[in-house]
Amino acid sequence: MNLLVRTAVPPLSMAAAVTAQVAAVDPDQPVTGIQTVDDLMDTDRAQPRFTMLLLAVFSMTALALAAIGLAAMLAWTVVQRRQELAIRLALGAERRDILSLVVRHGLLLATTGIVIGLAAGLGLTQLMASVLYKTSAHDLRTFAIAPLIFLGVAWIASYLPARRAMRVDPIETLKGG
Repeated sequence: MNLLVRTAVPPLSMAAAVTAQVAAVDPDQPVTGIQTVDDLMDTDRAQPRFTMLLLAVFSMTALALAAIGLAAMLAWTVVQRRQELAIRLALGAERRDILSLVVRHGLLLATTGIVIGLAAGLGLTQLMASVLYKTSAHDLRTFAIAPLIFLGVAWIASYLPARRAMRVDPIETLKGG
């Protein structure tokens, strides 16, 4: 049995008076588990809050791994294309053209992944619809913001190897074979 008491004073200061009133009505009725409504609500929300915290941590970890993977793959691509980039520079390409080439390549890969991810996400949302709370399975904000975040991450992850590609020394690279 639960008893809720509304008061204008701090709730726990009324605990003794409420216990005395309950004892006056039924002396054998124990009064235990005295909590404020705020404490009760916090306890009720603890599990969903923890679940969302875990989801956020795993999401950020996945985003970091995707960024690291993209940057590593692009760095490897720059190393593999070192001679090509050196030839382009030797033939008169500007360093900003090399930067643009590498960043465009990274963004093309990211865009391809985003398109595939959006298609899969839209197709698989019905499996998740039952666990979503106050959100539709086809939430427009999520499907609009997530690709923008990934494009931003892809741009940063592409820019770092592109800066390295700009520093390719054509003479040294072409001499090295």
